[in-house]
Amino acid sequence: MLVCADLEGRVPDSAEALLRLPGVGRYTAGAVASIAFGQRTPVVDGNVVRVLARVRAVGAASDSKPVTDWLWKTAGQLVDPDRPGDFNQALMELGATVCTPREPACRTCPVRPQCAAYRLTGQRNGPVKLASAPVADIEECASPCPLCLPADLWEPERGVLNFPRKPRKAAPRAEQVATCVLHRDRRRFLLCQRPESGRWRCLLHTAYFRNKTLFYCTFG
Repeated sequence: MLVCADLEGRVPDSAEALLRLPGVGRYTAGAVASIAFGQRTPVVDGNVVRVLARVRAVGAASDSKPVTDWLWKTAGQLVDPDRPGDFNQALMELGATVCTPREPACRTCPVRPQCAAYRLTGQRNGPVKLASAPVADIEECASPCPLCLPADLWEPERGVLNFPRKPRKAAPRAEQVATCVLHRDRRRFLLCQRPESGRWRCLLHTAYFRNKTLFYCTFG
C-alpha cells in the first residue's frame, strides 16, 4: 500500500531505497535490487553464509557481528558487476544444491580449488585460523581472531562441516497464556489491536492473560 500511495506504484530500484520501506531487510533489498534492477549489491542468506564460511574457513559463530560484517563485505566484493542478479542466485543455488549443510558434494564443487575448509579437512592437531584473503597459516593469524574456529570446538572427524559454526539457540522461554472471548449478546466482541510497530502490527485478537496480566481494549 505504501508503494501505491506514496511512490505512485513504483518499486524502488536500489537496495538503499528499498531498505527504507517498512518490513524490508538487507536480504530482500539486495535480492530485489540485484535480480530485478541489476544493481551490484550483495545478498546473504543461509546458503551464502555456508559457502563463504567454508571457502574462507570462517569458524566463529555465524551470527556474531564480526562474522556478519565480514560476510556482507565479502559478498559485496564478489558480486559480478555485469550480472549481479545471476551471480547472487548462483551463489545461493551453490549452497542449496552442492555446499549443503550435512552432505556437501565437495568432489564436484566448482569452487573446491578455492575452498580453505576443503584443504584443511585433514588437519588433526588444532583449530583452523583465518586472517584476510588469502587464507593465512595458523601462526599468522591474530589472536584472538573474531573469525576463527575456537580450539575447543574443532572436530577433525567433521571435516568441512566444522564450518560455519551454528549460533547458539536461545533457551525456550516459558510463559503462561490464557485467552478468552468476551461478548455482549453474541453480537459485540471484545477485541484488542496490537501497536503500529513491532511484530504482527495492528493485528486484532481476543483479550488474553499473560503471566497473570490482562491484555484487552474496548468492545468493537
